[in-house]
Amino acid sequence: MTNKVSARADMQKVQSRYHKLIRQEGMVIVLAGVMLALFYSLLTDSYETITPFINGIIIGVVCGMAVAWSELILFRNASRKMSFIGLVTLKVVTTVMLVTGSIFSVILISRSLTSGMNPLEIIASDAFRHFLWEEDFHIMILYAFGMACIIMFTKQMNHKLGQGVLFNFITGKYAHPFHEERIFLFIDLDGSTNLAERLGDLQYHRFLNEFFCDVAEPVVAARGAIHHYVGDEVVITWKMEQGLESGNCLNAYFAIVEKMEKLKPKYMALFNVHPSFKAAYHCGPIVTGEIGDIKSQIVFHGDVVNTTSRIERLCSRLNEKLLISKELMEKLPLYNDRFQLVGSFELRGKKSSTEVFGLRKVAPDQILENQSSDGKHKKSQSQQVP
Repeated sequence: MTNKVSARADMQKVQSRYHKLIRQEGMVIVLAGVMLALFYSLLTDSYETITPFINGIIIGVVCGMAVAWSELILFRNASRKMSFIGLVTLKVVTTVMLVTGSIFSVILISRSLTSGMNPLEIIASDAFRHFLWEEDFHIMILYAFGMACIIMFTKQMNHKLGQGVLFNFITGKYAHPFHEERIFLFIDLDGSTNLAERLGDLQYHRFLNEFFCDVAEPVVAARGAIHHYVGDEVVITWKMEQGLESGNCLNAYFAIVEKMEKLKPKYMALFNVHPSFKAAYHCGPIVTGEIGDIKSQIVFHGDVVNTTSRIERLCSRLNEKLLISKELMEKLPLYNDRFQLVGSFELRGKKSSTEVFGLRKVAPDQILENQSSDGKHKKSQSQQVP
């Protein structure tokens, strides 16, 4: 019961942070709209009056809000169902239509206020028709189209490659390998072989894609990054300081569990089965760098990655949904009351045994009592794990 209450609290934290990220992204889009509108005004106006710059700011705000709505609400999950080129094209067309309507409305209202005429009279006037067909209205639309193509293509490419990967490739951040400390979370679906046979290849692929897409939101909200997918497994990582901050790395797992529980009706309706998975955490020093020529990739090398994978394999053997290494558990003292020592195991390729912790299954006072009575048997828990 304690773990369920804690998981709901973690889910609420992650949801709150995700909504905050959405608001921040919306503000960035609006600010970008203002900057682009002012940049156009600087390039094209004669600086005789301040009116074009005021209109530019208003147009930027209105366009930014419209584009933010389309990006964050209208097309929020569109990438699951559309091809890359189809989605980029749809976003560009939608953006240009929104910008065109915004510019038209702002200029119309501005001229109506300055002239004292009502909007219908402004539309019927020769001056407004001249603005639409002979001045720079069409240039504004071409400018919006060009910016929309560049921004939407870049944004969608960044979305496809992963958080920050495109920027890191461009800047060459990982061109030279370096050491850093990271936290890794491996999530592996249960019964994937039987599930693939039951659903069939195509439907199983759709099931995996739906699951991986649903996992992404809690991960991003918890400041994590999805590194890659391996079959039915997803590898998630945090920089050490970001993962430890407010327990982000563990909050992500509990938020995913809670979200999957809420989405159970959706999965049952689509696939007649809902996702069940096991997970493992570990942390430590790794080497980060870029490899490959024809196909480049940012990779993490080190014992930490291999150890996380082997801890994850222990979950099935020990009938545990979640296992955490002692190394990470010691860095998260506030979560000690949720976990208990499962045992010490000799993992393949490691000379020393590795202590792992699992979620508490009984009340904390019972666990303390059990540990004190069974402490003398602790050494016998060491086992060889393939």
